[in-house]
Amino acid sequence: MFPHTLSDMDLMHRMASDDERAFREIYDRYAPQMLEFVHAKIRKTRQLEDAKLIVHDAFLKLWNNRRTIRIQSSFSGYLYTILYHEILRFLRTLKDTRPFEEEAAAIAMADGESIEDNYHHKLVVRMMEENIRELPEKCKEVYQLSKEENLSHKEIAERLNISQHTVKNHLSKAFRVLKAGLQELNSLFF
Repeated sequence: MFPHTLSDMDLMHRMASDDERAFREIYDRYAPQMLEFVHAKIRKTRQLEDAKLIVHDAFLKLWNNRRTIRIQSSFSGYLYTILYHEILRFLRTLKDTRPFEEEAAAIAMADGESIEDNYHHKLVVRMMEENIRELPEKCKEVYQLSKEENLSHKEIAERLNISQHTVKNHLSKAFRVLKAGLQELNSLFF
């Protein structure tokens, strides 16, 4: 295919001129991580095959609109915005997605931020919230008392009747989980 030295934008320009090899290179660069991303988001309700269809639809939309695409910021942000809307479309067929649609509208109307930047911010917040929800109960409780109620280690220990050392251990675990989640998300975009 193409040497990996061609930028995404160079490939987009070639794709706009109907270069299918450029499209294939973009697909090869992004499809695996997009598939993991989508599957992680829908895995509680759907199969890997559904995730593959969503990624396929996102790339199909990219190809069909190749001549009219005008990217103002990052290519990956643009691609993940397409993917986000394909996930919404898919979820809409499964259940009522009004909360997702409201969030999509908020992204589109962001003041002073590009859609991609706002989307990335919302994605980081959502991933952190998801990671916090998946923490073990006591760990989650300690984290929330520390970050949401701004309690000291001593105050948390007294309230939960545990040692300050245990509080520190729970917070360390929570931070490791959140850091790993952010690194995973970062690898999707950069």
